[in-house]
Amino acid sequence: MRIDEALKIVGLEGQRRRLVLTLSGGQQRRLALAKAFITKSKVLLMDEPTSGLDPVAKSEVWEHMRKLRDMGTTIFMSTHDTREAESLGDRVGMMNAGRMMTIGSVQELKNIVKGRDVIEIIGKGITYKIELLKQLGLIREVKVISRTERATPPIKVIAYAGGKLPQEYESLKEDPYTVLVEVPLELALGSREKLEEYVRNIVEKRKMELAKCTEDEKVRLYVDSAEETVPKVLDVLFKEGVSVSSVHIKPITLEDVFLTIVGKLIVG
Repeated sequence: MRIDEALKIVGLEGQRRRLVLTLSGGQQRRLALAKAFITKSKVLLMDEPTSGLDPVAKSEVWEHMRKLRDMGTTIFMSTHDTREAESLGDRVGMMNAGRMMTIGSVQELKNIVKGRDVIEIIGKGITYKIELLKQLGLIREVKVISRTERATPPIKVIAYAGGKLPQEYESLKEDPYTVLVEVPLELALGSREKLEEYVRNIVEKRKMELAKCTEDEKVRLYVDSAEETVPKVLDVLFKEGVSVSSVHIKPITLEDVFLTIVGKLIVG
């Protein structure tokens, strides 16, 4: 292939006489692809080919990479952009801390994640209610993407039954770090598990009040049916007094695969 043809393919036909150093970042990356067209490379190694590019330039580079692939060039590409890997890769390998964690086709990697849909919820105090949401039986996995950093204050719990607070505890009514729990008599005489759950729910509400959650938290719920799950999740959160800013439903992506493989809280 002639130089003129290669430059035309990548949209640089009018830049032939310019010095490389005067080209923009996107133009320099397209020039690198033009070289591959000229030499008809069998193998091309690309390190972060679209890093720092605006969306238009990135889309153009992607298109030229697809053309090279269709011409028979094998491209090995490193990227931190999971959307880029999903769009271009026939096979994708994921690395963490210098180790190859998994490799396969995009669909094979997506099959690692439990569930078919992702519900992403942003709001205040959501992380306090994760265990309660799990009790719905509809959520296959939960990932906390970001949580508000807060100190959990020490809480003193005093539970009593019979409708009357013992005299010695009257002075503690105004203490925010003491939770006085009036337990219904039938619950006090019932199972220990139900009694503990009743007290625990009241204590969790007080903890959330004391934590003064002023920043949004982001949680992803992996489910089989978002249509069935969203109304029930929101019903629980609203009843618990959680402030929800937004709810997004999306399909499984390679970012979800990476979160699942790494298997730890990612704060961002």
